[in-house]
Amino acid sequence: MATRTGKATGNHGGGSQPVAPAVKAKVRKLAREGMSRNAIARQVGVSNYSVTKICATASPPITFDRKATAAATEAVLVDLKSMRATIARGLLTDEVDKLRTMFGGKISRTSWSVTTGVVEYETPATPGELKDLAVAMGILLDKHLVLVNADSDDTDLPAVDRWLAHLEGSA
Repeated sequence: MATRTGKATGNHGGGSQPVAPAVKAKVRKLAREGMSRNAIARQVGVSNYSVTKICATASPPITFDRKATAAATEAVLVDLKSMRATIARGLLTDEVDKLRTMFGGKISRTSWSVTTGVVEYETPATPGELKDLAVAMGILLDKHLVLVNADSDDTDLPAVDRWLAHLEGSA
């Protein structure tokens, strides 16, 4: 026989079912072993709030140290900043090379044929290609500066000077 839920039983959600003593013991054991609140909730099948309540009523009470979470979050942010810097550096290097080529008036091209295979060569750039490349570079540099601004702390002005020197080819 199926159990009835919802309006038929007066249970409209938001209520909690009692947690079995064995589940409470497992929650406390996992928390004492250092498992995170979310991981315990997923493994045991109860809400995060239930995990917190169960641990708070333990003797002695078990608390979840948010310092470890904050440190892990900070480490991820540092890693992401480093990845953005690496990507931006690679893109800028490529674009500076293209810019130098563009002002030289030639565009590198690649073609392929059955007899010769892949062939790379340079031809004069058309005005449309020069315009498209300049627009693309402007967009790229604008986005790069947004990232640099987001990742800087207002005291990193020499980084802008280094970037400009690199762009000019004197770095």
